[in-house]
Amino acid sequence: MLHRLKKWIRHRLNMTTEPEKNSIDTGSFLSDQQEEEMVATVAIDIGTSRIRTAVIGRSETGNVKLLAYGDVASLGMNAGVITDVKKTTDVLQASLYQVQQKLGASGSIRVAIIGIGGNDIIASPTDSHLTLSKKWLGKSQTISFEDLYRLKEHHHHVFISSEYQQLDLIPMGYSVDGTNWLSSPVGLEAQNLFGRYLSLAARKEAVDVVNDCCKRATVSIKSTVYAPATMDRVALEPTEKHFGTIVIDIGYSTTNVLFIKEGVWQYAFPVQYGSRDITSDISQMCEVPLDTANDLKKKYGATKPVSYWDDMGKPVAPELIPVPGNREIDPDYLYRVVVARCEEIFDVAMDELYMRANRAVEEPVVLSGGGAMLPGLVEFAQRYLKRPVRLAKPSGIQDLAGEALTPAAINVLGMAMYGFELTSLNPQNPISRLFDWVNGS
Repeated sequence: MLHRLKKWIRHRLNMTTEPEKNSIDTGSFLSDQQEEEMVATVAIDIGTSRIRTAVIGRSETGNVKLLAYGDVASLGMNAGVITDVKKTTDVLQASLYQVQQKLGASGSIRVAIIGIGGNDIIASPTDSHLTLSKKWLGKSQTISFEDLYRLKEHHHHVFISSEYQQLDLIPMGYSVDGTNWLSSPVGLEAQNLFGRYLSLAARKEAVDVVNDCCKRATVSIKSTVYAPATMDRVALEPTEKHFGTIVIDIGYSTTNVLFIKEGVWQYAFPVQYGSRDITSDISQMCEVPLDTANDLKKKYGATKPVSYWDDMGKPVAPELIPVPGNREIDPDYLYRVVVARCEEIFDVAMDELYMRANRAVEEPVVLSGGGAMLPGLVEFAQRYLKRPVRLAKPSGIQDLAGEALTPAAINVLGMAMYGFELTSLNPQNPISRLFDWVNGS
């Protein structure tokens, strides 16, 4: 009976084509390997050196699994800004093709959350308040997802330049009637609801170019977000978010610094240096090609060379490193070149954080991003910053393996997890619900 009713409504709404079985934008997904139907979200992190795509599914029982992951080298970008639309579009399509191959022949990606970063992002904290009406019995109202949506719409507007465009508000925490901050108040009873958000804005030109690339790749944008601002969903422990943590996300061309405390991102800003600068320093100071410099960076990184003593008690220096051109490099010299740039990144990050917080921020540090995988960087950061430092690692998602388990994948995985929150926080109008019901979601 219901099948006939849906068929008739499709005809009346001129929806004669059946949706694809695994169409991600319908909200449901059933892969050949999964035994249960899952609601899926897609995230695409457009970076200077890599474009990463993740598809995450969540079942009715709460299981969260990585359904597909793609990672391809970027083209047509510089310092987080798209400079060649055609090249970037081609890479974006290649990333989507890579993921769709893993999803299966019937998989299709039409809607995605797009992550951008670089120097074109402005992140500012803001808050919101909503008074909930009482029930006729005098009890407080039970908080629903619709209330969270209304709370988000009532946020205090942050002044931004006319050159910038508002992107999104990332929920950072909620308070019920003045209580401690919660990650989700849905189901609780309250008269007053408070929310804290990270307001994101980006330069209009940069947003327009990203929109153009996605349009050419036939992908609709569900939301454009500041990629590092969602990493707490998969990489930070509850105690780290509450008591305070500095996140240093080292990318290819820029480093993003964020500070979270009491479950809320307090500050977020970019630093003009990234792992590319370390490669450039090695190339210039050691007089080697960029490819060789990159190999040296990946192999030796910030690992401090260790001298040892022979059987006669004489000190023995570490072996010299052979490089093209029948030359050798002193490993101690290479170490000093690498850590000089690392020190500069940390100094700029901590000085800017001091200026914004108006105090010395002494909380622990979590290193994230592809640049954080530099050998020996965690140990060096502990010595230099004189505080606990750890390497971020994604968690809370099943079937993580290979490249998806590295710090470089954290941003795109966090964006995909944020996609589930977007679905809950955006109540549909009756027409949209009718369309979804007709299409079987």
